[in-house]
Amino acid sequence: MAEEFKRRMHLYIIQTIYEAVCNPEGWSDVVGEIRKITGATSAFFMGIGPGAEQNASVVSKHVDRHLLVRADFVDIVHTVTASLGQGGTVALDIKRNGSAWQAYLADMFDCEGQLVIAIVIKEGQRRFILGLIFSYEDQADARLANELLMALTPHLQIAMSIHRQMLKDREKAERLDHFFPSPQRPASLSAMTSGLSKAIRPSSV
Repeated sequence: MAEEFKRRMHLYIIQTIYEAVCNPEGWSDVVGEIRKITGATSAFFMGIGPGAEQNASVVSKHVDRHLLVRADFVDIVHTVTASLGQGGTVALDIKRNGSAWQAYLADMFDCEGQLVIAIVIKEGQRRFILGLIFSYEDQADARLANELLMALTPHLQIAMSIHRQMLKDREKAERLDHFFPSPQRPASLSAMTSGLSKAIRPSSV
């Protein structure tokens, strides 16, 4: 029964992914369903351009999107994903008594645990990522979460590529980092990420 439930949930999420192609508001449902089935505390999609100084576009569940478009956080995401290829993942520890950027994440998400980032699409320096926050208080099944990410990523890539092509055909100049409307934010960046790239460690969630 449990396996059948997982299979049906998986198929439901895939259906939701492709429905979002013609309904941009549907991406919020997609990230919400991924959060639930992976057991993540919160989750988000983020599009960023060639450098953290670009405005980020975000859709999130159980985390304030205005926190995610802060210059310092976008700079962290930009730094840790710069050397990753499409389909790659990276995990960042969230610790209140850790390094400057680990403490920053702990304060931002008001928890300790792990931030897992998966690169869904990467075109040059433009990338579209899925972020999952796992709190230590949650008893998430990391193996299941990793299996789901691996199974869902190809569908996300196809759907987002179709979505982007539709926007290009309609508007002629739509960028990957503008799937969603985004508020303006300061361009100034924090220096706290200067040593972050040394601490990056690939993860299987």
